[in-house]
Amino acid sequence: MSSTHLSKNQEEVLRAVSTLRQQNDGPVRTSQVREQTGKGSSHTSDLLGGLVEMGELVKLKRGIYDLPEFAENDQARKPNRSASSDSHVSEWPIEQEESTQSGGGPARSLQVDDRLIRSYLGHVPERDEAFFCRLEGDSMQPWLSEGNYVFALRKKEVSVPGRHVVWWGEDQAQICVRLSLVGEGPEAQRESGEDMQGRLLKLKKYGPEETMKLRAVSSDIYETESGDRVRMQVRGRVVWPPSTAEDVMETVTDQMGKVLKRAIGPTEA
Repeated sequence: MSSTHLSKNQEEVLRAVSTLRQQNDGPVRTSQVREQTGKGSSHTSDLLGGLVEMGELVKLKRGIYDLPEFAENDQARKPNRSASSDSHVSEWPIEQEESTQSGGGPARSLQVDDRLIRSYLGHVPERDEAFFCRLEGDSMQPWLSEGNYVFALRKKEVSVPGRHVVWWGEDQAQICVRLSLVGEGPEAQRESGEDMQGRLLKLKKYGPEETMKLRAVSSDIYETESGDRVRMQVRGRVVWPPSTAEDVMETVTDQMGKVLKRAIGPTEA
């Protein structure tokens, strides 16, 4: 079971899946692994996703995993359904910035066909693991503009480099920035752990372009290189629109924006 290319956390999760697989006599749910290991929801999902990418596990469907040697039989037992019949509409929360969470305003949830989510991610996350949000400001111009919607996996810390939704500054504006851990390779970033205190982050905005290094003082207070302190809460890692096609981001965003506007109706400025 142990492999030299796996981290200790990955080995622990893989052992848990193997144990639970024997107990279930079948595939394993994310919630079972979470209970078995005592790890947080987001951390467990990241570890399971990493093991799938490495070929150590197979993801059968949303929140269901199995060992490769059993996966072929699992798939054979599933009914053969066409993509058109595999339709399900899920309701996702629309995350609002801290200052407006208790007030009125736009719709608080959004119903989206699972096929749309799956077309971008390859799977549909658990309902409590993802959200939509409407961005403020121009921190990701020209690829994302104020008022654009993004879909994010719920995270409270930075475990992998990429675009993150954060509540920024004293007014806690909901913006999108690129965050990464400083001085660590990709594997170390993937296994960053639960406690961010003392960790050094690199933050990048694009509109206008600005890069800064921030050291975590607490869960929502960071210190700049000049000694100033800023307030920032990491809310989630953006998974849509995809970052691999930033040169066509505006076109993709416009297309998805039209879908969302039809779904939730007009919003007040």
